Amino acid sequence: MKIYYKDLSNKLSQGIAPIYILSSDEPFWHEEVQKEIINASLNFGFTLDNKVSFSGDSLDIDEFGGSCLSPGLFADKIIVTLTLSDLKQGTAALTMLKETLNPTLLAIVCLPQLSNSDLKSKILAPLVEAGIAIVFYPLDERQQIDFVMDRARRLNLQLDQEAAFILKESYLGNLAALNQAIQKLELAGFANKGLITADIIKEQTSYENHFSIFELTEAFIDYNYPIIKRINVLKTLYNEGVNIAVLIMRVGAALKTLYEMRTIIDRGALLDDFFGNHPLLRNLRSKQNIYRMAANSITTPQIQDLIKILCEADIKARNFDEKYALMLLEEIAVKRTNANFNLTDI
Repeated sequence: MKIYYKDLSNKLSQGIAPIYILSSDEPFWHEEVQKEIINASLNFGFTLDNKVSFSGDSLDIDEFGGSCLSPGLFADKIIVTLTLSDLKQGTAALTMLKETLNPTLLAIVCLPQLSNSDLKSKILAPLVEAGIAIVFYPLDERQQIDFVMDRARRLNLQLDQEAAFILKESYLGNLAALNQAIQKLELAGFANKGLITADIIKEQTSYENHFSIFELTEAFIDYNYPIIKRINVLKTLYNEGVNIAVLIMRVGAALKTLYEMRTIIDRGALLDDFFGNHPLLRNLRSKQNIYRMAANSITTPQIQDLIKILCEADIKARNFDEKYALMLLEEIAVKRTNANFNLTDI
C-alpha cells in the first residue's frame, strides 16, 4: 500500500512489511527512512549482522536472488537493501523480488521520484500491494522551514522562526546538510538551553563557513551594507567552494525581492501585504525596516540594470568563465550602493 511518511512510525509499531519502496530524488530520505525501518525491524527478529546491500550499478542478479531466498545458515531472517537509479535499471531485480518475497526477508528498495502510474505499473504494482510504498515530493519553502523546526524539536532544540529561515536559506534546501547543521547545534550544547535566535545561528554558521549563503542574499538587499564587506562575502563563499551558479542564484533572489518591493511602491501601494505574506519578515519589524529602506534606495531601472549584469554573469558561468562571472557579481555588489559605477572604471 502507498502511505504518507507521517504514518510510517505507526505502521512499523504494528509489524514489519516484507518490502518497503522509498521513492525520492532527495538521498536524505532514502538514508533516513532506511534507518528508521531497520531500527524498527530489530524488534521483530531481524539483526544488523545479517544485512546485505545491493546497487543497480553493479548488481549480481544471482547473488541478489540468493540473498532474498535464504537468510543463510546461521540466521533466521535477512535484511536486503537495493538502490536503483531508475525503474528500467531495476527490472530484473524487481521481478526477482516479486518471486522471492517471504517471511524471512525484509527488502528495502530505494528509487528516484516515481509517479502514481509508475507505482501502478506491471512491475511495481504487486510489490506495492505486498508491502509499503512512500513517495517523498520536493519540499516547498514553508515545508522546508517546518522540516527544520521538526528536526530541531526531535533534539530538544528550540529555534525561533528567523533562525529556522536562516538555516533553510543557508543550505539551499539540502536536507542532509540541514540535518547535520541541526545535529551540530545539539553537539554544541544548545539542547534544552532556551530559544536559539538568528544571531546564534549566524555565529555558528560564521564559525563553520565564515559567511552563509543567507548573509550573501541580505548583503545585496541592504543598501547600507558596506561595499567591501559585500564583496568579501561573495569572494569568501566562492573561495570556499560554493558553486558560481549558486552565488548567481542567491544574488538573483536578492534582486527579485528588490524588484517585487519596488514594483509595489511604483504602483503607489504599501509594502504591508508583501511583509504580511512573507514567511520570515511578517514577524520581524526591524527586518521590515531594512527591506523597506532597501526598496526605497533603488529605482526600477537601476534594478533592471543589475539584472542585465546578472544575466551576463550567468552566461559567462555557463560558458565556464567563472572568473569573469565573479567579477560581474562584484560589479553588482558595488553598483547596489553606487549606481554610477561601471566595471570599466577599474
